[in-house]
Amino acid sequence: MGKKVKKDEKAPPEDVFDTLLVESRQAATVVLMLSSPEEDVQAKACEAIYKFVDKCDENKKTLMDLGAIEALLKLMAGEDRISRRNACMALSTMCANSDVRKYLRKREESIPTLVALLSPEEDAVVHEFAALGLSALAQEFTSKVAINESNGLEPLVRCLSSNDPDVQKNAVEAIAQLMLDYQTRSNIRDFDGLAPMLELLKSEYAIIQKLALLAL
Repeated sequence: MGKKVKKDEKAPPEDVFDTLLVESRQAATVVLMLSSPEEDVQAKACEAIYKFVDKCDENKKTLMDLGAIEALLKLMAGEDRISRRNACMALSTMCANSDVRKYLRKREESIPTLVALLSPEEDAVVHEFAALGLSALAQEFTSKVAINESNGLEPLVRCLSSNDPDVQKNAVEAIAQLMLDYQTRSNIRDFDGLAPMLELLKSEYAIIQKLALLAL
């Protein structure tokens, strides 16, 4: 028999922890994971929170009470694209809750953070949910003012020409809310917002047609 050749298997560094898979059904534990220094953990925690808050209104309030909003806002402004996207999905879904909206109105960075995620560099999913969050927040007058002051109207108008109907729907719904404020009505022409809204009247989706008509 030939002499066996020992495989040259490189041992893992002694100062590196072996891979640990963590499963949790506790919302508080997942919120803690948002503050992990590992981007993969952050992204998965955001995704889990999105699925949780999408189930019912009570879950949105629960996550707010557990302090998730601060961590989500931080991740939405972070460098990791996946964490940014998932955090945006989670927080924007939470905006459907009135208590969450009330809390966000007290956070000066909330609306500028959402507006920043409407930049052309972000993907359609981020645009969809950032516009969704702004649409929900725009129900209150003070938030309408804050969105205008954060230069949110122009990127929302740009989203009207998106190829994604969900982006179009959320953007035109946000603009419809904003148009109830005189400042938006005077600014919309400056950003050439009327033409794309008129174009949406031809949309194959009835809800988009309805919202565009409402905005006009």
